[in-house]
Amino acid sequence: MTEPAAEQIVGTGYPIRPAVASDAGFLADMLVEAVNWSTEWRPKSRARILSAANTAHYVAGWPRATDLGVVAEADGQPAGAAWLRLAGWRWVAARRAVGGPARSAS
Repeated sequence: MTEPAAEQIVGTGYPIRPAVASDAGFLADMLVEAVNWSTEWRPKSRARILSAANTAHYVAGWPRATDLGVVAEADGQPAGAAWLRLAGWRWVAARRAVGGPARSAS
């Protein structure tokens, strides 16, 4: 499968392209950066972040059928990313869903 061409998004100065399977490692790098964003916290290691269930699930098995993401490039190299992972619906209460907008169960 060929990777999609990056498109210049007006006003960003960076080419942005869809995230693909070969970007999994870079998305993991970005997850590590996101977890360790505060200089007031002791940084967590990449191994710890990617083995902990409460953080690893954001990138494990990238891409799944319902994953969406983009990668920004600078000088032809990944420089930033944004992605989302649809986690499905779980009913917690009769009128409130976790993982999506509230909707009536009826």
